[in-house]
Amino acid sequence: MSSQRDSGDLPGTGCVEMTAAIGAVSPELGVAQIMVAHVYGVPLDSLLAATRRGRRAAEARQVAMYLAHVVFRMSMAEIARSFGRDRTTARHACRHVEELREDPARDRLLAWLEALLRQAAGADPGSGPPCCCGDGLTIDLDAEVLP
Repeated sequence: MSSQRDSGDLPGTGCVEMTAAIGAVSPELGVAQIMVAHVYGVPLDSLLAATRRGRRAAEARQVAMYLAHVVFRMSMAEIARSFGRDRTTARHACRHVEELREDPARDRLLAWLEALLRQAAGADPGSGPPCCCGDGLTIDLDAEVLP
């Protein structure tokens, strides 16, 4: 882990950027973006950048889009608007993350993120939308899951 993540600081994130993220389309989406940026160790602004910003940032963005869909039930059009992308890109991101879930370590990470976001939104952590998979998993927080 990097020292930035250990210290609790989000790389490339200041008060202005965090306020912009939280005030995005919904406060929930802003929280998801901040959480995913922190977990992946990428700057928050890289999730909203017009360019890919590297493999890790691209995957983090796709995960944030996926979480917006499965946890907050946002439409592909809403997600696309929130990330400055096309709705087909948002749909591709959700499908790609579903494929990533075939890896048990990534599935645990995504289940953990979903549960955290549901708790933050005040929903039952075990309740997911019909398109959600991976319910009932035990999360090993010490496992190394990021590339």
